[in-house]
Amino acid sequence: MPAMRFTLAGLLTMLLVATGCGADPEGARWRLERVETERSFGADNLGAVSWAVEGGRLYVGTWNTATGGEVFRSRDGHRWSRVSAGGFGRRRNFCVFSLTPYRGHLYAGTWNVKDGAGLHRTRLTDGGKALRWQAVTESGFGDRRNQATTSLCAFRDHLYAGCYNLEAGAEVWRSSSGDPGTWRQVNADAFGDLRNSDATSLRVHGDYLYASTEALRARGRGCQIWRTRGRLQGAHLVWELVANNGFGIPENINVWGLTVFDGMMYAATWNRMGGTEVWRADPDSRSLPFAWECVARGGFGDRDCYMATSLIALGGTLFLSAIGKHSYDGNLFEGGIRVHEATGGVLMYTRDGRQWTRLVRPGFLRSPWLGAASLAVFGQRLFIGVAALDHPLQIWTCRPR
Repeated sequence: MPAMRFTLAGLLTMLLVATGCGADPEGARWRLERVETERSFGADNLGAVSWAVEGGRLYVGTWNTATGGEVFRSRDGHRWSRVSAGGFGRRRNFCVFSLTPYRGHLYAGTWNVKDGAGLHRTRLTDGGKALRWQAVTESGFGDRRNQATTSLCAFRDHLYAGCYNLEAGAEVWRSSSGDPGTWRQVNADAFGDLRNSDATSLRVHGDYLYASTEALRARGRGCQIWRTRGRLQGAHLVWELVANNGFGIPENINVWGLTVFDGMMYAATWNRMGGTEVWRADPDSRSLPFAWECVARGGFGDRDCYMATSLIALGGTLFLSAIGKHSYDGNLFEGGIRVHEATGGVLMYTRDGRQWTRLVRPGFLRSPWLGAASLAVFGQRLFIGVAALDHPLQIWTCRPR
């Protein structure tokens, strides 16, 4: 049996190297450990979707169609306590899609297909286990077509929120205080382009705020990346286009992973047809749009790997998480889902941006779990949020051996 395990690992390694990737069988270079979550998170939280770090604590937001998405926190990443009511009192707030600290508060953005996107906040204190949350908006900033507060980011004395809106198009809102009633939209609907349905990622680099998009409103036109210095011109900010048409591949419909690593900006895509891709460019370039270079394609050798969810750096290593192909019965927003298959979920890493290695371990990212839905760095460890639609969530940690 040991010889058989070695042979299978060797075959996997050769296959991945042939597609520009390598394998790290059973964590030869990195130690993967599963966090005990059953007692703290229960059976109804099906995915660890969003993260925030503030005040020596790690916060995570969940997907929960039974009672509404919840927020948990921990000082060590192992012992967790729930600090919000399910859905902040509304079951239809089934997913806490985004979390970020801003001016002494923790903000949580939610997904609600009927009432509209939500945004709630709480003071970051050492108070009781259930923090007091205030509703900033419970109706998509006054437009119920904004179904989800997908992204949150602080930039130049403002808090920004990106919204999913399939009808009017992607919207970006901001406020200097974060208070209810102080928010204004600062982009044209869909960034003035019919395709854009969501502002999926908001990231700061240098003097700019970057916003990546999802393109579900027009066929044959891929995702985009925009940036702004935060300067108003009339009702909206001045935005510049830095990536267009899915980097020349219209099937790249979404950039969810967006970060800067070793001086280069990396963007990871959703591509159902050909598998997820990773592109990079020099963010200090004076030429717009940027000249993007593809450094991974074809789902790292598995086209079932098509939905990149996060890019994050730990030390000198860049990590990528992804969800793969899956099929199910039931209503995604109401629960009662039954998953038939789930393949292609991965956790990849690279040190040079070109050679990618897959972390492999028995029981890690296997059906019925869809894959790695989110990543966070806390205490020099990588935290991996694993999602399912019909099984309780998992959280894993990763650190060098």
